[in-house]
Amino acid sequence: MKNKNEISFLFGAGSSVEAGIYTSDKITEILVNYGQYCPSRYSPEIENLLKYVQVKIADYTQVRASEINFEYIL
Repeated sequence: MKNKNEISFLFGAGSSVEAGIYTSDKITEILVNYGQYCPSRYSPEIENLLKYVQVKIADYTQVRASEINFEYIL
């Protein structure tokens, strides 16, 4: 440290949850059930597209689609 009065914070997994941010599993659940959270006439198409991407990645990685969250995809 250059200055002894400086403080550095290192945040790891879980710090965002404490701050009220959704987990990647919750974000995935919201996205694949988009119509429940953001109803519109396009909701079914958006849900189908997201589920399609999820299934394709699951097929490629040879895991169950339920194990694929959008953090995993990134």
